[in-house]
Amino acid sequence: MNIVQLLHKSARSYPEKWALCLGLEKYARYGEFAEKVMSIGFYLREKKGIRVGDRVAMALPNSPFFYEFLFAVWHIGGVIVPMNAKLHLREWDYIVTHSEANYLLLSEDNIEPFQRQQTSACVVETSSIIMGSAL
Repeated sequence: MNIVQLLHKSARSYPEKWALCLGLEKYARYGEFAEKVMSIGFYLREKKGIRVGDRVAMALPNSPFFYEFLFAVWHIGGVIVPMNAKLHLREWDYIVTHSEANYLLLSEDNIEPFQRQQTSACVVETSSIIMGSAL
């Protein structure tokens, strides 16, 4: 059993219980969270080509959507390479290069500087996925 299976079990057993909160703000119930994870996972697999075993570097701010992408990558069998979103560009490049990440998930706040870098990783901007325009 892995952590994504626990999410799906919780979604079946407790779909109306809160799964994600940010401070006092309630963000998503287990049922909603699991659906979003599957939807993002489908998009990442079918539209971006992420496959089982692919390394996916992720530099996203601390927020509920961080967990949506984290679980979505796990859901499709990807391996997460976590990166602090506040690191310097050179540090990101080092991590992506040395982890041999195939993909890099970035928010719109930090995608522009990284796109100017030479990287072998496929850069995926997450904001359009979160807002639903890419799903």
